[in-house]
Amino acid sequence: MAAGLDVKKSEVHGMSQRGGVVSSHVKIAPKVYSPVIFRGHADVLMSFEQAEGLRAIDWLKKDGVAIVSRTRLVRQS
Repeated sequence: MAAGLDVKKSEVHGMSQRGGVVSSHVKIAPKVYSPVIFRGHADVLMSFEQAEGLRAIDWLKKDGVAIVSRTRLVRQS
């Protein structure tokens, strides 16, 4: 925004309240009309857990960059 670019975001929270996945899209461009990124078009995929990164890999474009935490999260009952 400081560079004069348009920024829009979209988040899905519902499942996080039940221990599920949280998905967020952020688009930065000269003009953004929709915050939703189409599958196969993301420049960057950021994941805080390896399995979730693999589940979301189809959102990443062919020459995109995946940033995935190597920290293993284990849910305890």
